[in-house]
Amino acid sequence: MKKKKEKKNKKKIDWKKVLAWVLLIAVIGWYLYDFYTDWKNGQSGENEVITVEYHFRNDKLLTGHYEKHGIEMGFKSKEAYEKAASEVVNNPKALHKKEAEDNDDVYYIEKTGEIVFVSGDGYIRTYFTATKDYYNRQ
Repeated sequence: MKKKKEKKNKKKIDWKKVLAWVLLIAVIGWYLYDFYTDWKNGQSGENEVITVEYHFRNDKLLTGHYEKHGIEMGFKSKEAYEKAASEVVNNPKALHKKEAEDNDDVYYIEKTGEIVFVSGDGYIRTYFTATKDYYNRQ
């Protein structure tokens, strides 16, 4: 008597599905690892730069400071003068401290000598060029 070979009900492996699952798990793992390392390093996802647009309290003050400092600094308009002051405040290379006298924020760029004073409620008080010694005395 010959024994008949019994056929086992083996299921075929669908390698396309296996590959799809492996890729899905890899992508999710990569995303979670990226999220974790950003969180661990104190980042909020992308390396985004948040800037705030600063302005003078009113047009009269802007015009006065532009006429006093802005023209001398070479700005063609009071709007360009105000925008440049805001850019100094947002510049990550600007030195920053609180003014002892009235607690204004003072921003100073050593390379250009630009200095900006911002009031406690967030308005530009003035913007001009100064020496590092002047900044240190504030």
